[in-house]
Amino acid sequence: MSLAPVDPAADKVPLGAVRQLRLALALLVLLPVVGTIGYRRLTGAPWLDALYHTIITISTVGYGERVPIDTPAAKVFTIGLILSAVLITAWAASTVAELIVVEFGWQVLRRQRMQRRIDHLTGHTIICGYGRMGRRVAEELTGEDEPWVVIDRDAVLAESIASRGGYVVVGDATNDDTLRRAGVERARAVIGVTREDPENIVLTLSARALNPGVRIAVRANQADSVAKLRRAGADYILQHHSSAATHLVLAVTHPVVEAALGLLLPRAGTLDLGQVVVTPQSHLLGRDLKSIDSGRWGALIVALSRDDQLTCPPPIDVPLAVGDVLVVA
Repeated sequence: MSLAPVDPAADKVPLGAVRQLRLALALLVLLPVVGTIGYRRLTGAPWLDALYHTIITISTVGYGERVPIDTPAAKVFTIGLILSAVLITAWAASTVAELIVVEFGWQVLRRQRMQRRIDHLTGHTIICGYGRMGRRVAEELTGEDEPWVVIDRDAVLAESIASRGGYVVVGDATNDDTLRRAGVERARAVIGVTREDPENIVLTLSARALNPGVRIAVRANQADSVAKLRRAGADYILQHHSSAATHLVLAVTHPVVEAALGLLLPRAGTLDLGQVVVTPQSHLLGRDLKSIDSGRWGALIVALSRDDQLTCPPPIDVPLAVGDVLVVA
């Protein structure tokens, strides 16, 4: 999968602005302390009166003087206090404005750019949910050089995906508008790996209604969800606990078989499973498996799919027809 590069520096909050804001806030907190001590020393006013006069001075409220400002030093100090308050407040406000523009402005612009890229995708896979399984799905699709788009509610997680060059839509995968923004009408497949079965059922219904031809593969955590997902239109349902239990039992009862399965998992071992579709232009058309020397490419044909019927091992004397799919290790 070839993703458009993202400039990480353009997506981060400028650290200089953050430091400036912290410094400005610290000075605003320090200013009343300096003013109170200054009026106390210059005029001899009580502490409470000195604090009161400091607050009304730096806030420019002007309720009336409680501290006598009748010496040149006190007048100069007051002028300096007012100017400091105005300048520091303006500095803090401008820094906050800069952070708002940079942080939220860049987020909006980046999401708009990403949406435009998603709008140009076709034949991609939509991953609904980006938990542990969603991440593995994305890794597998990347290994297959297949384009993908993630849908997830977590905005922080979405920013992380985007910063690494991934395509992501923030929202609810059961919502039709969210699926449309992910390009479900042009998608090749939808993979539902959200944490809750009801969500996977609803997103299956929605995706099937928006794109009747899309292939839908979903995870089922509960056994009673399998029939509901089939009725909703799922093409493939992964019973996560069931498959995990099978692997655990095989590891104990048939460890060599489990090791062989591990070798056949894509990008997990030394072998790789793939499929070859027989097209009208294919040199395999009309030939049987006896006449195909797959070993010369280091491959083994392990199954044949014809008219949605999977045969394993495949017949070696049946001529291949258009639409046949060979499963190759």
